[in-house]
Amino acid sequence: MNNPPDPLKRGNEHPIPPHPMTLRQLAARWQVNEKTVKKWIAPFADELGPVNGNLFTPRQVKIILDHLE
Repeated sequence: MNNPPDPLKRGNEHPIPPHPMTLRQLAARWQVNEKTVKKWIAPFADELGPVNGNLFTPRQVKIILDHLE
């Protein structure tokens, strides 16, 4: 049984363009807890740089998606 294609993706690309997202939104994307996402992004946190308030910038979202998808 095939799943319907994600309308926000073309092939293996990420949604274009990445937009600012909170940790909660990222967790909802993969249906996991926010603590789980924190653990997943910890290995490349230096590459991400500081979070702007509670939002990841589009550049940070792209880095996260590149590493996790």
